[in-house]
Amino acid sequence: MGGEGKEKEGVDADCGLHSADVDTCIVPLTRTRLGDRSFSVAGLRLWNSLPAELCQPDIEIGQFRRLLKTFLFARDCGA
Repeated sequence: MGGEGKEKEGVDADCGLHSADVDTCIVPLTRTRLGDRSFSVAGLRLWNSLPAELCQPDIEIGQFRRLLKTFLFARDCGA
């Protein structure tokens, strides 16, 4: 197929953001900017952009919150 190796929105492609043992969410295709900003689309994109260590199914809530805070602070403050 001609589109092999390309990441397509709405397809669970291995794009290197997460390790193989962490599932990524399939982001639905939208036709409008309003649809792109909906919670069901924006939330999934945000989840898929998180580092793999935050997406482990066995992570404790306290550890998740601490790692998420550190990740967001570093991303937003350029640390």
